[in-house]
Amino acid sequence: MSRMFIAGIVLAALVAAGTGCAGFLEQLGQEDAAPKTPDAAAAKTEIAAARKLMQEGKYAQAITAYRQFLLDHPSSEWSPEAKYAIATAYVSSDNPQKDYAVGAFEFEEFLTQFPKDRRAGDAQNWRAVLKAYFDARRENDRLNKTLEKLKKLDVQQEERRLGR
Repeated sequence: MSRMFIAGIVLAALVAAGTGCAGFLEQLGQEDAAPKTPDAAAAKTEIAAARKLMQEGKYAQAITAYRQFLLDHPSSEWSPEAKYAIATAYVSSDNPQKDYAVGAFEFEEFLTQFPKDRRAGDAQNWRAVLKAYFDARRENDRLNKTLEKLKKLDVQQEERRLGR
C-alpha cells in the first residue's frame, strides 16, 4: 500500500462526508439562533469566537476554544457543533498538526453524545473512512514486515548459493 493509496482514502473521507471541511466551514456561520437562556448570550459569543478561529485555520486554538466552550456550556444548543468541529479540526487536510486517531475518537464521542444530530451521518462516514485508513495502515505495516523477512531470506539464499 502506498502513501497515494492512503491519501486517496483521506480524500474519499472528504467526499463521503458530503461537503468535507470546506462545506463545514461554510456552515459554521449559519447556526446563529437567538439565545434561549441567560447564559446563551455568553455561549453565542464563545461559539462565534471558536468559529472564527476555525475559519482562519487556527486549528489548535479553535480546538481549545471549542473544548472550553463545552466545559463552560455542556448543555448548550451549540454543543453538538462544538464537538463536531473539534473532530473535523483533527482530520482537516489544512491542519498541519492533524491527528486521525484523535479525530476518530472525537467522531466516536460525537456520535455517542449526539446520535440524532444532523451531522451524525457525516460523522458516521468519517468514522468509516478513518477505520478503513487505519486498517490499510495496519495491513501496509504487516506487508512491509513480510517484505523485510522475504528480503532477508533472499539474501540468505543468495549467500548459500555463492557458498558464503
